[in-house]
Amino acid sequence: MKYGSKTFQENYETALIAAEKQVRDKMKEMVSRCSIGEQDLFRRIYNPKKLEGDVVDMIPFEKLDWACCQLEKALHPQRIVERYLNGEDPDER
Repeated sequence: MKYGSKTFQENYETALIAAEKQVRDKMKEMVSRCSIGEQDLFRRIYNPKKLEGDVVDMIPFEKLDWACCQLEKALHPQRIVERYLNGEDPDER
């Protein structure tokens, strides 16, 4: 089936690539908010042979969801403190 000049499969692949890039960009921002120790641990988990450079680009697609969950958990305590210091309710999600 064709939609415009591209097939459904081509459109799907284009959308998937764009979504993956968005996820990786968000994860890079999240990694930058982690402490140096957390960043080093994240690198050792996902690329133990190369501890320098951008580890997010090296994470296999199949592991992105799990890696994102780990980053969210690492940042959760920081978010609580930030909310408290800003006068917001720390338990609000």
